[in-house]
Amino acid sequence: MGIKDIAAENKCLLLKLLHRLHNPGDSAWARWVRERVDLATMAGEVVGPHWRDLAELMLLYRAVTTCAVGDGTSTCFWEDWWLNCGQLKEVFPLLHSHAVSTEVSVARVLRDGVRAHLMPRLTAAAREELAKLSPLLEDILLSEDDDRQSSPLVGPENVMRAGPIYKMLMKTTGAPLCAFSTFVWQNRAPTRVQFFAWLLVQERV
Repeated sequence: MGIKDIAAENKCLLLKLLHRLHNPGDSAWARWVRERVDLATMAGEVVGPHWRDLAELMLLYRAVTTCAVGDGTSTCFWEDWWLNCGQLKEVFPLLHSHAVSTEVSVARVLRDGVRAHLMPRLTAAAREELAKLSPLLEDILLSEDDDRQSSPLVGPENVMRAGPIYKMLMKTTGAPLCAFSTFVWQNRAPTRVQFFAWLLVQERV
């Protein structure tokens, strides 16, 4: 088995904390943080190096999770995968480039209207993307429930598992190569696609 990479193992633990934060259940810690932080942007009253480490892992967390929107307050409109089509920043890149802020919740955009969160002037191509996006938002109905993140890396009761996360991180940080390592990781596919390929060859999806 060899000696574990402590830094990678720490990231695994932080990812588990992030998942608990987004799926609080009966966690008093998660509820306390959610009262003080905007999870869609990770900004708020909680600061310090530990919180900064958590925030820096959001890109990785979003790459391996999808979101079922409830009240929309903890889901990032552009960054999270909450519509079937994928992350909106990837599906509508030109429109994303015209966003006033890329860190805004689904709840806020649906409340204000997506046009209110875009630059006053859009290019013709961006207007075309807006025309495609608008119908996708018309049928979205928010509720009073918490948003819920899920992932192939979670186990029973939606608890994120450290083992699969650690193995995934080892593949990305130069651990001993397996037969399919080059195929999965040494390509130009988006990070989410690489992670999915890793899960696929590991027979986890």
